[in-house]
Amino acid sequence: LGLGANASPQNNSPLGSRTEREEIEEFQNALSYPELARMQGWEDECKFRVTVAENGGIESLVVVTPCQHPVFEREVRTKLESWKFDTARGKDLILPIRFKLYA
Repeated sequence: LGLGANASPQNNSPLGSRTEREEIEEFQNALSYPELARMQGWEDECKFRVTVAENGGIESLVVVTPCQHPVFEREVRTKLESWKFDTARGKDLILPIRFKLYA
């Protein structure tokens, strides 16, 4: 994850045509790998629970499993500030996040 730095949070599909799982995967792939973490060789796994507002934004966020390195949590929170979900409006979602370097 974190390789899709140029991925857009905007959905080109008609409303409701994607599953919640597909939306979660799109979010995961849109995360950028923090440069500091890349230079240090850090990897991480964390999990967040978000409540999606009716407008598709994030109403609340709870850390379920914290990141070991704060730089990863900052990346997730920053991306969520501008992210819009389509199919999950009014629901809670679990976002499992895995930052992994590939050789």
